[in-house]
Amino acid sequence: MWKLAFLYFFLIVVLFTRCTNPEKDQQDSAFTGPVYYNLKVWGEEGNDSINCFFQYHSLTIDGPVFNPVDNALVKIDNKVLNPDSAKLSGPYYDLRVSKEDFNGKHELEFSTGTNKLTKAEFEFHVFHPAPGWPSSISRGEHQLKFDNLSTEPTTIRLSMIDTSFDTNDFNELVTVENGRLLLTTDMLKDLAPGPISLEITRESEKVNSNGRIWTSYSIRKELELED
Repeated sequence: MWKLAFLYFFLIVVLFTRCTNPEKDQQDSAFTGPVYYNLKVWGEEGNDSINCFFQYHSLTIDGPVFNPVDNALVKIDNKVLNPDSAKLSGPYYDLRVSKEDFNGKHELEFSTGTNKLTKAEFEFHVFHPAPGWPSSISRGEHQLKFDNLSTEPTTIRLSMIDTSFDTNDFNELVTVENGRLLLTTDMLKDLAPGPISLEITRESEKVNSNGRIWTSYSIRKELELED
């Protein structure tokens, strides 16, 4: 109950902050200095769509948001992103694509005032639990296997939340090797027995001299922790 009340309080604070903060800094479209791009791509289990959100920045990679020219063209895999604008975010381009069609390598193309398109490549992988995930676990060590997750060592964020307000939840970056997540006794020691909510998020950020591409995908599962 305490955790639920805290969650409500946190949401109220976030909404109040969003309403009272000034809108995002924006650069005049006549700006002729250095231009940077920022692409965010994210999705989650249970949602059939992947979200793509693109913005131009001036001065620095985290500088004011702006549109360099009217009708600037932004594409991902030859799909055109729709231009729009919002008070809090400023001008942006967005696209929703089917999760089934968006696994693997992709190409971003965009223009900043000339007829030449600049290109950048990125990867996006939709992973999911492999068959045979347990419905309950003890406090010993367990291996949870994923399908479509790299066999190379991969960093993920693991969050485990129980239903008790007397215990500490687990929320840390951990390494997955060969597509397997090792749950250790130490990870589980502070969690109360009963239902455990797991959230596993893989994030990646690719930064170069003229922009940034950030990707994220999350899955959520429920397990019963037994003493």
